Amino acid sequence: INNVDFEELINEYEKEHNINQEFLDIDIASNNNLIINDILEIKEVFSTLIDNINESLLKVYRIICIFYRMRPDVGYNKNLIMLIYIFLSVCQDEFKCFKNIFNLICSTNTLQFYRKNEEQINIRVKFFDDLLKERLPKISEHFRNLDISTELFLVSWFENLYTNTFDFTLII
Repeated sequence: INNVDFEELINEYEKEHNINQEFLDIDIASNNNLIINDILEIKEVFSTLIDNINESLLKVYRIICIFYRMRPDVGYNKNLIMLIYIFLSVCQDEFKCFKNIFNLICSTNTLQFYRKNEEQINIRVKFFDDLLKERLPKISEHFRNLDISTELFLVSWFENLYTNTFDFTLII
């Protein structure tokens, strides 16, 4: 996809769904749109890191809508909104952000987590567990003694690309 195709997709989607700043304001006020609610919740985390955070709301919404239009096989995931905000905090260009997010999420390894492919997730969790046992046996044993499954945190780590484990100022 190129910049022109992206703009056409946005224009087409906005016309179909009447999406603009007024639409966002109405949806924000009505508090009945899951995506908008998640965007607003995560916005608070980034409000000090992104210039013109309110202008970014529409960008985030458009990027997520176009992403799901192009990849309906990927279920809704709040973590994707956080990644979009992270990318927008580095580069305010909407198309570049979309392209990077799209390429990143649609890569083979990341896509398995966003599609909730249980078989592939289990393979990756087992690989991590084996590696943990080999490289950090005391931690592995401690987890086992406490009956802690690494899957509890691994899926979130992989979906967020480890961004939820560091301070946002370090990520950016």
